[in-house]
Amino acid sequence: MEEGDYCGRGFLGGGDEAMSGRKEPLKMVDISKKGVSHRTADAYGRIDLKRETVRAIREGIIDKGDPLAVAQIAAILAVKKTSEIIPLCHQIPITSIKVDFDVRDGSIEVGCHVEADYKTGVEMEALVGVSTALLPSGT
Repeated sequence: MEEGDYCGRGFLGGGDEAMSGRKEPLKMVDISKKGVSHRTADAYGRIDLKRETVRAIREGIIDKGDPLAVAQIAAILAVKKTSEIIPLCHQIPITSIKVDFDVRDGSIEVGCHVEADYKTGVEMEALVGVSTALLPSGT
């Protein structure tokens, strides 16, 4: 593949239709007739790191500060901003966000728990939260 070959045709060369086979325009799902219910979602992820990096995180000797504190705040903000990051997601009034870390010898595992009382689920919010938390966790 030559440079620029992906432009307008997708990486597989088939264009937008080849990606999904979809012919009709995209739209946000209408949830106006759905009832409000309590929604929860959990997402988990892991980043593999050098043992020296994990040791430095545990010992608090990372020059720029505590990457897990930054990751936790970043994850919470990302959950709240999911509808701005992922197209076609509804703005959801989040009621609870919990981000946990399990620091292991060669990795960090992240869990993100999200809750809301709304008409649609919070799975995307949990996934965006855990994905975002993994970024600064790798320092």
